[in-house]
Amino acid sequence: MCECFAQYQGPADYLRVLGAEQPVLDSASNEPPGHPTIEPGTRMLILHDSDTGLRLTPRPWGWTPLWAGKRQPASISAPLQIISACLPFHALWPQTRALVMADGWYAWSDDAQAPNGRRCHFVRLKSGAPIFVAALTQIRIGLAPEEDDGFVILTQDHDPRAGTALPLVLAPEHARSWLDSQLPAEQVQYLAPDQFEWSAVTDPAQVRR
Repeated sequence: MCECFAQYQGPADYLRVLGAEQPVLDSASNEPPGHPTIEPGTRMLILHDSDTGLRLTPRPWGWTPLWAGKRQPASISAPLQIISACLPFHALWPQTRALVMADGWYAWSDDAQAPNGRRCHFVRLKSGAPIFVAALTQIRIGLAPEEDDGFVILTQDHDPRAGTALPLVLAPEHARSWLDSQLPAEQVQYLAPDQFEWSAVTDPAQVRR
């Protein structure tokens, strides 16, 4: 599973690849994040629609239903196939869609030859292009956002190599369609696992530094 994202570019660089036709509000400077690895719980800019157009908003990675308060650990991912039928996600689906923009992600997979039987990999598109990951975020209609209004990324089928689910990565033209809340889940077109390359990380400790 994706355990942290890598962002080496600024917001405008990702938006240029996305080819967003609408102007994006609240866009900050185009400086990349101070640290390129984004872990769960960390705030990162996500792209979402609003009453006044597309917005870039910093949100923490991780979401908990409002009714759960602090009693329930934050979810960082959810399979696309279950969200429409899963009660906790009714507050988000289908109207609060968002995109995470990054260059790739880090994932750990089983490897008998690796220390502790786990090996860290950096996963990115074979083309080297940025990735756009489908997400859902908390939006309070008619209310000001709260500091802990987070987001959850969506996942696709399990990948045999990773032994777990992969983020739901969309091509730029399909990423723009994803933001339309009228698009049914079964019509979401995402990239297949064979379009990604996995590179072993020699020093996993460097990932979170």
